Amino acid sequence: IYFIYVFPFHKGHMVPPGAGARPEAGGGFPKGARVAHALYGKGRVLRSDGSGQNQRLLIEFSDGSRKRFMLRFAPISRLP
Repeated sequence: IYFIYVFPFHKGHMVPPGAGARPEAGGGFPKGARVAHALYGKGRVLRSDGSGQNQRLLIEFSDGSRKRFMLRFAPISRLP
């Protein structure tokens, strides 16, 4: 059995572990939160599982695309 680890890339550069988004105190990125991604632009959280840096997000972006991210690797920031 072989395991393949896919390295996260951002604009052609590898994102080192821990360089992703930092969840804010008191909730991080809950369902419905507006976010901005460095590559995909603005979007809204459709689903949020886990907590802290292990939080996983499903985000729908303004172009209608849906992407899944693990917070520790994703260049995501929360919008007001």
